[in-house]
Amino acid sequence: MATNNTTFWNLIDSYKISIPIIQRDYAQGREEEFEKREKFLNKILKHLKNNDKLHLDFVYGRVKDNTFYPIDGQQRITTIFLLHWYFALKENIDNTQKSKLYRFIYDTRISSREFCQSLIKEEIEIPATTGEGVFIEVIKNKFWYRSKWDTDPTVKAMLVMIQAIHDKFFDIGFSSVFAQLTNDKLISFELLDLGVTGFELTD
Repeated sequence: MATNNTTFWNLIDSYKISIPIIQRDYAQGREEEFEKREKFLNKILKHLKNNDKLHLDFVYGRVKDNTFYPIDGQQRITTIFLLHWYFALKENIDNTQKSKLYRFIYDTRISSREFCQSLIKEEIEIPATTGEGVFIEVIKNKFWYRSKWDTDPTVKAMLVMIQAIHDKFFDIGFSSVFAQLTNDKLISFELLDLGVTGFELTD
């Protein structure tokens, strides 16, 4: 079965990406996943500094009605979404490009979906310091942040990952990481659509 070597940005340019309700909550940002999170972010940082492409193997899913539904690869895709969001914010990327991130939809919970949309829509200032949960506090202190989101495991994990990304990449010294992510295929993966002939995965 032929696969398609692609990137998050190419995928979101072609389809909406919807994390379906059957998927578990986002886990890479959980407090207890510190070692896995650090390993993944360190790998990205190393490849970025060496200007070396990072390939993440397979992402499985189903394309239906111009929407891609991940079945395996949700965790990596969500982290890469947050990475694109962070550098779009850090580098003041224009809204035309940034608005593509609206095509990433988290349907595991309504609150998860609302939080992702608010990240893209609302004004957020990247803090000038790292550590001590400073970025988490910046977001939680915004008027648009809803206290009910505190009980959503995906939102809690995303906040932890946002802080981890900030701590890891704030002082990176590169001024065009967003371009590397979106134009240079810094991070790629093999996309396998399980809905095509030969698999024909049903709903």
